[in-house]
Amino acid sequence: MNWFSIVLFKLFLTAGPSWARSAAPAPAPQPAVAATSPAAPITIPAGTAIELAVTSPIYADATHVSLEVTVSVVQGNRIVIPAKTEVLGLVETTRWSGRNGERERARLRLDRMLFLDQQMVAISGVVENLPRFPRPRAGLTGQDVALAAILGGFTLFGLTSSVAPLIVGIVGGSTGGIVTARATRNGSVWLRKGKSFSMVLELPLTFAPRTLP
Repeated sequence: MNWFSIVLFKLFLTAGPSWARSAAPAPAPQPAVAATSPAAPITIPAGTAIELAVTSPIYADATHVSLEVTVSVVQGNRIVIPAKTEVLGLVETTRWSGRNGERERARLRLDRMLFLDQQMVAISGVVENLPRFPRPRAGLTGQDVALAAILGGFTLFGLTSSVAPLIVGIVGGSTGGIVTARATRNGSVWLRKGKSFSMVLELPLTFAPRTLP
């Protein structure tokens, strides 16, 4: 091998790696991942009035109530509490003595809100200025009718030693008592279906934003 061939061979060894590096493809750029932050919670201030309605009759002896939002609550340009949201709570009564005897006043203490996605949120709301409780009907109650019929059956059983009057008295008394009790309760409806009023939030209501169905 002559000196010229040796020089060419050395030049090839020197240039080869740099040529291979320049010919290698550049790595593909990785897509940028945007940083996401959780959405800020929604806060509805105390004193906000939310429109509700009765979905089924509420009787004078009720202790728990279930109502429904009738007008969606909007904050900015977003619905935060949609119509049809269920609101749950208790009946609170206050009694005092007046010139015409004992008086009674009731209000609704609402403590839970059930959203359309079945998520429950604790609230503190109140409904004031409700109608008075209906006066109880005079006359026999369902318990009176049932007791009279059963006692009559026992009396006939004692006089005749026959089981038939006893059975008739028990069955008739139970049926008559149920019918009378239902008729009496229908006359003691306190808040009828569709009755509307405003619930006022006593404390701010804060909850996470949710996707409406």
